[in-house]
Amino acid sequence: MTATLVLNNEKWNVEGELTFSTVSSLLKQSKSFWKEIEKIDVDFSNVTKADSAALALLLEWKRFANKHDKSISFSSLPRQLLNLIKISHLGEMLAIKEGAV
Repeated sequence: MTATLVLNNEKWNVEGELTFSTVSSLLKQSKSFWKEIEKIDVDFSNVTKADSAALALLLEWKRFANKHDKSISFSSLPRQLLNLIKISHLGEMLAIKEGAV
């Protein structure tokens, strides 16, 4: 199980499985990307699996962005993650569009 984060201008492409065993290294990897960008879109279209650790990662990225006056948005979230966001009532906090949750 692996997950990777690829920087493409102001877009981060997340690939692989976002689970308890992968998000820690992904979070560490992402910290070096923050310095160069003010507005970030995180694309999850290549995520194959997501559990509650993925939700924790989104919350951490959102917290970090707010703290450092950066903008972050999330796109193409996998259904598993959207379901977790919905049952946790975190759609508004993460700025997920109403129809997506």
